[in-house]
Amino acid sequence: MAETVPGFVRASDERVARRLSVRSLAALLAATCFLGATGCARVGGRSGDATEGTIAPVSADVDAEFTAVRRLMRDVLRDSPVEIYTRDKRGIYVVFADVRRAFFTPRRLRLVITIRPLAENRSRVTIETFPEAYTVQLLTEPAWRPAAFGDNSLAKEILDSLQKRINHAAP
Repeated sequence: MAETVPGFVRASDERVARRLSVRSLAALLAATCFLGATGCARVGGRSGDATEGTIAPVSADVDAEFTAVRRLMRDVLRDSPVEIYTRDKRGIYVVFADVRRAFFTPRRLRLVITIRPLAENRSRVTIETFPEAYTVQLLTEPAWRPAAFGDNSLAKEILDSLQKRINHAAP
């Protein structure tokens, strides 16, 4: 049996050690590139474009004057499972509705409700739905960003409730 001298490495052991260090370095480089590419905000369709998660708006013409529609919309929103964020005398409401979490990611729907007078006793109500997810990505700060989920069911429910209240309030 061959004896090894302390501090002396055989040639075959040196080649094996070098081969392992090259493989480890290549694996580390590949993992770094993969994590950097998947975490970047501009890779994989996550460009932050506001049109990414928009849903077609829902609109209806109602037979009531502008101030009455604005007041009734406020009452409908107070009775709905939404949080009123902004309400404006010009007829603009911004509300948020919580949606279930998806793998620890909070999600919500942002609804922008616009009321416009068409005539003295006629108004148009338009509800735009924007799904959002609270995301944290590499190279970006945590924020609510556009997402691709949801539908217009909540907007339709709000419009139906408004129509019922207008019909009930009409003499």
